[in-house]
Amino acid sequence: MVRILGAHERWEFDSAINELQKKQDPRTLGKPFRPKMGRSDLSFTASSPVMTLTATAIHYSLVESPIGDLLLSGDSQSLTGVHLCKQKHTPVIGLDWIQSDSLFAQAQQQLREYFEGERFTFDLPLAPIGTEFQKRVWKALGRIRYGTTCCYGEIAGLLGN
Repeated sequence: MVRILGAHERWEFDSAINELQKKQDPRTLGKPFRPKMGRSDLSFTASSPVMTLTATAIHYSLVESPIGDLLLSGDSQSLTGVHLCKQKHTPVIGLDWIQSDSLFAQAQQQLREYFEGERFTFDLPLAPIGTEFQKRVWKALGRIRYGTTCCYGEIAGLLGN
C-alpha cells in the first residue's frame, strides 16, 4: 500500500481547496477540479474554471544515525524535512519521490559531525514545511544553545505563549 498524503496533509489539502472555492467566481463553482502535476512550487490557482495544482519534485535520502534512521527530504535547493524513520508521523516515501543521496551530501556530513560531537550548529539551506505555529516553534528551538535542555514551558515562553 502506498499512501501519497497522510491524514494531516490530506486535511490541509482539503482545507486549501475549500478556501479557494470560497474565493472562486460563483459561475465556476461545481466545475471539475483537475490536478496537474508539474515541477514548480506548490500552488493553487482559481483564476479559471479549472483549478490547477502543481507540485515540486520531492527528493529524499535515508541516513543512519545513533538515534535511528533519518529520512531527509527536500526540493532541489533546500532541506524541507528531517524525520526519524518508523515514527507515527514520518512521511511515507511516495512512488514519485526521487532518491538523491548526492543532493543531501552536505546535510549528511553535518549530521555525522553533529552526532560525533564535532559540530554544534548547522549551515544548510532550509525551507521547512509546516504551519505558521510549527515554524515559530522550530525557530524558537533553533535559539536553544547546544548542550542545554528546555522544558515545554520554557519553549512556550520563547514563543510568547
